[in-house]
Amino acid sequence: MKNFTTALTTALTNRNAVAPSKDIQLALNNAKRFEKALDSLFGKAAFDKIAKKLIARCEIAEKAGNANDFIAVKVLVKIVSASVAIAQKNTSVLDPYSETILRNLVTLQTVNNKTALVSLSRSIEYTEADQQQAIKTRYNCSAGTASTQASSTRMMLEALDICDVQKGKKGDVISFKENDRARLMVSLFAEVEPVEDTEAHDETESENA
Repeated sequence: MKNFTTALTTALTNRNAVAPSKDIQLALNNAKRFEKALDSLFGKAAFDKIAKKLIARCEIAEKAGNANDFIAVKVLVKIVSASVAIAQKNTSVLDPYSETILRNLVTLQTVNNKTALVSLSRSIEYTEADQQQAIKTRYNCSAGTASTQASSTRMMLEALDICDVQKGKKGDVISFKENDRARLMVSLFAEVEPVEDTEAHDETESENA
């Protein structure tokens, strides 16, 4: 998509006018700061496919009547950061909570909600009834922060069409999708061959995304 950042900043500005938020302003400032990186990434066929729908979703200010497409303000910030991280091939741009979850996801292939929480907060522990996973990377924040951050990271990965989110008996389970968006994210953390922009450019899909 050409001029992605211009469209995104317009959507965020419109949303901020309706429902002002420091997080929206932060996402807006970061988008302007990293305009070149964002335009480069969403100019690729893999991300062009989701660009128009993503921008439309970013502009939705009210959750009522738009529950499936509404994106929370803190998720907006993570969407911009994750997109810049992929574009610049630089994990340091990610927030530490998303980076922790993603490093574990790359290793484990799937991460359930409890594992995400345990990886973010040492005050949360597995119980005997939990499906325990071998955590590779850990962060340490409060239990409440862990819950909020795990949820917003999960929603960010879903909004960027990088991960599938499946409902389970003990919470959501995330896994990488089989697409170039997911492969580009994985390549930030794993020693794999560079991902080529192989997905065919489909104008129809892009229009309907």
